[in-house]
This record gives sequence, C-alpha cells and structure tokens, in this order.
Amino acid sequence: MEINLTEELVQSVLPNTLITVDEETPLSARIAPYVKDSIRWIESLVIGDVELPEDLQEMAVRAVIIHAFIHAIPALDIVATPSGFGVVSTQNLVPASKERVERLIAGLSNSLNCVVLDLQQRCVYCQEWRESALGKWYCASFYPFVKDASYQAKEGQDVFAVYKRARELAIGFESSLAEEYLGSELMNYLREMRFDPITDSNPVVYRLTCAVSQYIAQNINSRSTRCPDEHIPWHFAESILNIVKQDKKLRKIWKDSMGKNFDVEPFKNTRKGGYFF
Repeated sequence: MEINLTEELVQSVLPNTLITVDEETPLSARIAPYVKDSIRWIESLVIGDVELPEDLQEMAVRAVIIHAFIHAIPALDIVATPSGFGVVSTQNLVPASKERVERLIAGLSNSLNCVVLDLQQRCVYCQEWRESALGKWYCASFYPFVKDASYQAKEGQDVFAVYKRARELAIGFESSLAEEYLGSELMNYLREMRFDPITDSNPVVYRLTCAVSQYIAQNINSRSTRCPDEHIPWHFAESILNIVKQDKKLRKIWKDSMGKNFDVEPFKNTRKGGYFF
C-alpha cells in the first residue's frame, strides 16, 4: 500500500487542524515518519497484500492518517535543540491542557476504530480479498466480522484480541456441527453463501450464523475452544436441519454425505410369539 501524503489529504481527514503558514512545517511532514508504521499496521490487521477497490482504499488511507496522527501527537510540539529538548511556544495560542489532549486522542481512537471495523466488514464482500491469505483467515468461519466481537469486548479491551478468541470458538463449534450433523460439504457450501450478498439472507445461512453468534456469546469467557457439552451442537443442529430438509439442493448435499447416519431402520420383531419383546 502506497500513499501520496499531501497537506490537502491530511486536512481532508483531520479537518480541525490549523492551516500552516510560511516557514512552518506542515502537518503532513510532521506525521510522515509515522505513516510507514501505520501502513504496516493496517496491512497486517485488515488489508493483507491485496490491492483494494478505490472506495475501500480511501477508507484504508483515512485509517492510516488517523493512526499516524495519534502516534505523532505527543511529539508535535517538541523539538530537539543543542542543549536538549524544548517545547514550541506561540504568542497567539494557549497550550492545550493534558485533559484536552487525552480527550482528543480518545476521540480519534474511537473514530479510527469505527473506520477499521467498517473497512474489515466491507472487505469480506470483496472476492479478491477473501481469496488472499488474510481474507481466508477471517472467512474460515461464519464469524468473519470483527465488528461483531465489539459487542463482546469489555471497556478497554482490544477488539481484535476478543475477535481472535471468538473466532477460535466459532471454528470449534462449526467443526462439531460438521463432524456430527451437517457434514463438511454442506458447511463449506453454506459458508460460500454466507459471503455472497445475494445469498447471505438464505434462511439456513441466517440460522447457522445466529447459532454461531449465540454459542460465542454463551462461551466467550470459557477457556475451552471445543464444545464443553457434546449435546450442545445438536440443540442448534436440529433446527438447522429442519430448514435444510425443505431446500432440495441443500438437502441433497447433506443427504449425500450425512444422510445415512440419520436413516435408522425401525426395529422389527422377527421372533414368533405374542409375548416376545
């Protein structure tokens, strides 16, 4: 990812900053040393090695600039002199208090969090991104959106750390459903439908997505990644299978791989005699 960092671009993302005057270092130059690290941060967290569409690229640039500015704030008014470090003073402006600077950083951090979560969510619907290594990691379960983990995160928690834990639970739960009830072929097919805007509202996909989210909410504080009770997956699978059997295509995929496990022949008494049980 490359960014042509200009003062106009920075001002468009951070509109509350003052316009620089002659002989004053522009804000774009002051945050430039932090931009490279911010690019690596967004690439490792969301983008990966994919060239995103223009609208998503703009969101990524916005996130990079906000991230760089947040990290640059503590040093924006500090300069190095031959005798040590000094603070830039001015006759026209009153220095901001520590509390105001902290509120500014908190507000920018909230804005950055919203941009990054929205960007990650929109990337899920980008096929090229889903086929990348990072995209495959996020889309390995029915819980691909980091934004969903924000509802499970406590105040001050890293949302992406909470998502990583939730993703582990989702994969363990989905594995149990696939192994015992739904079959891996049907799960993989439904997962492809999950990431298609046209088919993600399918009732089976919707019910399965809700089941995964519900299971995560119930077990997010558990240390285990596998289902603690082997009967729990069945409670979710039963209602999912009832819907699957009403769809001809999904029923065929399920029946070809798992149907034989559910076709139990009724008991027949082959011994003669009215009192044999």
